[in-house]
Amino acid sequence: MFIFSCDNGHKGMLYYPEYEEEVYSVPDNGVIKMQFFNENEGWIVVNGRVYRTEDGCLTWEMVTPDTGVHVSRAYFVDMGHGWCYERYGKIYYYNGEGWELSIDTGDTISDGGGIKFYDGEEGWCMINYHRLWHYYGGRWDTVIGFPSGYGPFSGLEPVGRGEVFISNFMTFAPPVVIHYKNGVFQIDTIPCDTIGFGYSRFLPYIGFSSPDNGWGIGIRGNYPYLGHIYRYRNGKWELYMLMDMSIPFFLEMLSPDNGWIALEVWEDEFEEFYYEEIIMHWDGREWNIYYIPTDGKVRFYSCFVTEEYLYLGANDGHIIRINIENWR
Repeated sequence: MFIFSCDNGHKGMLYYPEYEEEVYSVPDNGVIKMQFFNENEGWIVVNGRVYRTEDGCLTWEMVTPDTGVHVSRAYFVDMGHGWCYERYGKIYYYNGEGWELSIDTGDTISDGGGIKFYDGEEGWCMINYHRLWHYYGGRWDTVIGFPSGYGPFSGLEPVGRGEVFISNFMTFAPPVVIHYKNGVFQIDTIPCDTIGFGYSRFLPYIGFSSPDNGWGIGIRGNYPYLGHIYRYRNGKWELYMLMDMSIPFFLEMLSPDNGWIALEVWEDEFEEFYYEEIIMHWDGREWNIYYIPTDGKVRFYSCFVTEEYLYLGANDGHIIRINIENWR
């Protein structure tokens, strides 16, 4: 049904886990961007609005900056501090009581690349895919010398003070990852299959447990979709695993032996497509693959993971929470 293999011998074992899921409603339909700190507290961005919960997704309070602001992405250091940006380039800061304008970058976007903080003092933001903003010392500044000509970028992964990795969103050439450290840009070309000349390639998600240990997931962007997993070690990227008919939408490394990937896989049966979900867990030795049946009725577009729970954001205005402690 699904192919998980690579020429270098890496394979994954497919499991059908037993689990109980909890289903919670959210105030709006759309792609749900999530961030949770514990069983009770977390934030979501959905349909341009920001909501917070303090009772485990039972109720939601809207805390969008201002009327008419359409929030694209947000990142919170904790429940009392966070940043978001909206489609016309304004970045807002949440101080625990309300939002205040942090900077008007002037960049206009449809969705943007991403925003992520290393800690409460330093963070990074890409609003229009081509310009990198750096937050430190209470202010935002443009990072001078950002490489051009490599296509739009999306994935942001801070790994240390003054150090961040940035990945391609889409390109017709082999994708690249930009490594920025203390004023110096390094461009790493990602090894990619050559099947399908002219096919677009995506590397939208990267995750690191340390500056020297990371992963990336991407796809060849034309049907039949071919998922790719890459590993970063000793300053180099290598192709680790290929996955047939797979579209990744999440990657997070909680520690060197605790990483998570979420994929949407397609089944083509009698010329009808069915969407199912695959969750992959890295235990420090291999990727274990867990099949999450949806019967093709619900599509998940977002995911978040903590030490205890896996959250899946469905396209019908729901969040599904699964206890994953017994999976490892």
